[in-house]
Parts: sequence; structure tokens; C-alpha cells
Amino acid sequence: MKQGEYALSVIVPVYGVEKYIAQCARSLFSQDMQGLEFIFVDDCSPDNSIPILETIINCEYPSLKENIQIIRLPQNKGVSNARNVGISKATGEYVTFCDSDDWIEADMYSSLHSTAKETNADISACNFVNEYDGYTRVINQPYSSDMEINMRRLLVGDIFPSLCTSIVRRSLYVNHFVTFPDGMNMGEDLAVNVCLYCHAARIVSLSKPFYHYRHYKESACMQKSLSSIESDIQVAAFIEAYLTKKSLFYKYSKEIYFREFFSKLPLWNNSNFKNYKRWLTLYDRTNNYIFNYSRLNWKMKIEYWLAAKNYPKLANCFSSCIKILHDVKLKLHILFK
Repeated sequence: MKQGEYALSVIVPVYGVEKYIAQCARSLFSQDMQGLEFIFVDDCSPDNSIPILETIINCEYPSLKENIQIIRLPQNKGVSNARNVGISKATGEYVTFCDSDDWIEADMYSSLHSTAKETNADISACNFVNEYDGYTRVINQPYSSDMEINMRRLLVGDIFPSLCTSIVRRSLYVNHFVTFPDGMNMGEDLAVNVCLYCHAARIVSLSKPFYHYRHYKESACMQKSLSSIESDIQVAAFIEAYLTKKSLFYKYSKEIYFREFFSKLPLWNNSNFKNYKRWLTLYDRTNNYIFNYSRLNWKMKIEYWLAAKNYPKLANCFSSCIKILHDVKLKLHILFK
């Protein structure tokens, strides 16, 4: 297929996934849609991920070779850089991403693309499945026909921000200079989706869960570290700066405050990374709106409000009492069941 004739470019960063790349690649190459362009970006993977991929292409899907690019980066710079490289090489009308340790249903891209074309949508999205060891969980996304509602739901976490569960008109990236922030390798999907939502006229969604997210102990989404906390804080700052630049800060200020407050929460409630002084002063204005955050239950609101009013010991005492009451209630329920 000649350049410019692709309907959809699929960008796949590759790093350290030799256990999973085969399933991912086969699910991509088995799509029931024509006009797909596959761009694998080797971010200096230290294992056999790329040799495995090449063997699958050569032995099982030789007819797709002209539709496949494998780009080898000279040094490892993280997933954001790899995705930016992929976008720069993409030629499809629409663009999507696939994590190289996940897999998709055979009709995912044909379904998303046909729906996007029928409705002239800038973004076509779907539900997904979280795949854990021994069980699965389907996640339904509450998309709306109203882009303002979608933005609010994205900012507070009601819409999962992954770019792997949607296809996006490539012109949104190109015409509005949307790129993945340099060095931001956790939470980058949320930052970019906020940019895309600012410029998208329409999102359509399908109820079928086409995408399968693999969760395992070593995966980035299963690990909480100081770097991931710092990344969440960085993402929140990026979102505020971008929406301020687009004169949208006051429109979404409530959601921005929640995102900033949420990003710093582990500094208070995670024993491994607790830093009360920093939690208190970081995005300190967001502490004034604790009782407005609908995602928090009343117990959380009281605990965080006490901490924000400089009563950390009282906040911890309240939290401990609530936990004790919960444990007693649970034991009584078991005893008299």
C-alpha cells in the first residue's frame, strides 16, 4: 500500500516485553480491516522483543511486510519520545497506540474506524478489559455527546485516559502541535488526551470492550513509586498550564483543582512516600475545596480537611478510629451472620 493510503496508523512502543510481544503482534496482524499501517518503535529494548517480532512477521505474516515499519531508536528515552517518533512517521488518516504487552479483539480497528467515518468523529473510543492473573474486569467508559462533559469526566478520572482504547484523527496532532511532553513517561496519556479534547469536535463510543490491558507485577500500571507520584504531579501542572493557555482554566477550575489534589494524595496517605509538609504546601489552594470533591467520601473529606487545617495527628487519629469501627462492624457481621 502506498504512502498516504492508510486509514489508520497503529503505533507500538517496544521495550522489555519478550514474554508478551507475540500475542500483541498476532492480535494486531489479525485485524479484519484493510488499510492498516503498523509502526513499531524499538526504544532500545534490552531483550529479544524485536527478534521475536521479526520472526512472527517473516514466518506468519509476510504479506503485511510493506505495511510494517520497525524503527530502532539510538538510545532509550522513554515511551513519550517513542510515541512522538511514531506520530512523526505515521501517514494514516487516524492514529492509535497499542501497548506491546496488551492485545486486542480482531474487529477492534474496523469497528472504531467505520464508526468514526460514519459519524465524522475526531475520536472513536471503546470500553476495555483489565486482565489480571486469574480474573478479568470489564471497564465501561461514560462518554457523552457533549465534549465539555467529556473533558470534565476525563479530568476527574471518570473516563480512563488511555490512548490505546481510541483512534484519533491525525490532524488533531499535526494541526494543533500536540505531542507527548518530553520526559513524561507515566500519566502521559492524560496530558495528551486533555490537549486532544480541547480540539476535538466530536467523540463517538462503542460499548464492546475491544482492548485487553494486561496487569502483572512488573507492569508500570501495577507499580506505585516516587517517580510515578512525581509524574502525576507533573501531569497536573501540565494540564493547568495547557488549559490556562487555551483560556479554559476558569471553565474547568473545579476539575483542575481535583486533579492537582489527587496527584499529591500519596504524599499524605501512602506510608512509603508520606511527606506531610510537602503535601500541605503543594497545590495548597486545592485544600480549600476538599468538601467539593465528589470523588471523595465523607470520611476522606474529614480526614483530609483536618490535615489541611494543620491537624495531622487528629487526622490520623480520625482515620484510625474509622478503620477500627469498620473492623468491629465486619467482625460483628461475621459473628451474627
